[in-house]
Amino acid sequence: VAAAVLTETAYAKVNLGLKVLAKRTDGVHEIR
Repeated sequence: VAAAVLTETAYAKVNLGLKVLAKRTDGVHEIR
């Protein structure tokens, strides 16, 4: 049985599971 190959073109960065935390004093948000 041959394995299926799936190819997708991504035009944007995809961040799955990122959590936006508090905003720092320099204006940047902490992420996890």
